Amino acid sequence: MNQIHKHKAIVVGAGLSGLIAARELQQSGWQVTVLEARNRVGGRIQTDCVDGFLLDHGFQVYLTAYETAGHELNLPELGLKCFPAGALIQFRGKRYRVGDPMRCELTQALGQLFTTAIAPIGTVSDKWKLLQYQNRITRLSEQQVFLESRVPALDRLKQLGFSDVMIERFFIPFFRGIFLDSNFDIASDRFDFVFRAFSSGFAALPKCGMGAIPHQIASELQNGSIHLNKSVASVKPRMVVTSDGQEIHGDAIIVATEEPCANRLLASFLAQSSVPAPPNSTACVYFAVNNPPLRESTLVLNADRIGPINNLCFPSFCQSSYSSDHRALLSVSTVGIPSEQGDALVSSVREQLVDWFGQQANSWQHLKTYLVPYALPSQSVAALARTPTIRVAEGIYRCGDYCRSASIEGAIQSGLEVAGCIQRELMV
Repeated sequence: MNQIHKHKAIVVGAGLSGLIAARELQQSGWQVTVLEARNRVGGRIQTDCVDGFLLDHGFQVYLTAYETAGHELNLPELGLKCFPAGALIQFRGKRYRVGDPMRCELTQALGQLFTTAIAPIGTVSDKWKLLQYQNRITRLSEQQVFLESRVPALDRLKQLGFSDVMIERFFIPFFRGIFLDSNFDIASDRFDFVFRAFSSGFAALPKCGMGAIPHQIASELQNGSIHLNKSVASVKPRMVVTSDGQEIHGDAIIVATEEPCANRLLASFLAQSSVPAPPNSTACVYFAVNNPPLRESTLVLNADRIGPINNLCFPSFCQSSYSSDHRALLSVSTVGIPSEQGDALVSSVREQLVDWFGQQANSWQHLKTYLVPYALPSQSVAALARTPTIRVAEGIYRCGDYCRSASIEGAIQSGLEVAGCIQRELMV
């Protein structure tokens, strides 16, 4: 019998990275055990069904331009539906459309070009530079994007000649909502990576919610591979000890948790104590809406940057399965977790919705609020200066989006990378 079939791997954490690493090793003949502290797989990518609506834990999307994820996932099975390119900018009591005439239907292209040109979100020169930037960045490969010199994204935008108005009213509200960074402290290569993905493809939602993505990967693992409600207390060479004292042995141990938890479990193996940058957080407030004021799923951005709302959209107009009846689903996102929480946060959000859409917003039914303290690892220049290595010690590894880029693409790439590293080392 080929010796590789006797190799055993223990994966701590059933998020995207851990599931991808487990699947990759299992397909190569390994015996894999996945230990997950929660009662379901997915890590930070979760979907609940509440009153007939699909609610993702925080506003999340899948970008169709992801190359590695597109290869590793069965996209037709996910039943993706796409958001339109562009955004609506809420500014001084009015909404202005900033679209992409190059990626809309021919019958709409002229109108998109006109409304984008006249929107008070930047100069005509800004919009021409935006098209030039888009054209240049989409010609680069993902690897080339990450090889570009790393500076703060704000510096990069100014180097490209964008006006302060364009930066303040478009780039900051749009990318604050993506990176969830209240200070817009984003590294330029991460900014370019995301801008390239949005320019090359579309944001999309699976038919059964974002949680369908990790569930699809988990379904491809052998029965009995995943153990839920099984937290890990410590990691030792070729062994993990669970919180209930069980010792589980393996040839390779993969810690696939969020970075703070990984650092705690791996503390005795790290050369020095590593304190990660504070993660980026968000709150997502969902409402059920009768007779919605917008009958499209285009993202609405807060260019005034006043009030709790950074962006909102009606995801059920993108993916109809997000609502089971005639009501529309409204998703409202903040950057950071507001000091107001619970009913106070809902009231504050509703007050801003009334300001934007009128008194009808008072009748919208609050469905649920999700507070996500660890939504994304920081993507600042300072945080990325200490990219963690995936091999921690002999037989002990880690993976996660914090090891690559803070994205679904980065999480999947990290899982593949650690599985490949393990197999190469064991072969040697």
